[in-house]
Amino acid sequence: MHNDGRPAWTPPRVRLIFLVFLLMLVANAFDAWATIGIVAQGATELNPIMRWALKHGPVAFIAMKTCLIGSLTLFLAVASRTHRLAWRGLYVLTALYMLIFVWHVLLVIYGESLTIDIPS
Repeated sequence: MHNDGRPAWTPPRVRLIFLVFLLMLVANAFDAWATIGIVAQGATELNPIMRWALKHGPVAFIAMKTCLIGSLTLFLAVASRTHRLAWRGLYVLTALYMLIFVWHVLLVIYGESLTIDIPS
């Protein structure tokens, strides 16, 4: 216990960190694949950095996405065993990617009838 009465933090097991890391890799790969397909059908990439990468072709897009998200995920996964903030970051990043996964699935299923307006 800490001096203020809070219980000490117990770090996640290596297996859990590894599984969350793998989930992020799969989610990132699905996001890249779905984004390329959906943009090819006329959608717009919402992330300005990834939009820029898409203008340079799918290989540049996948390379940039893999390097950025892969390195961030690896850093968080390695640090998660000893740093609570890194574990929370990995957990939140994975949750966000799961929301993006659901969004892509909805776009694939409902297509043009599912839209959002982005102010200019």
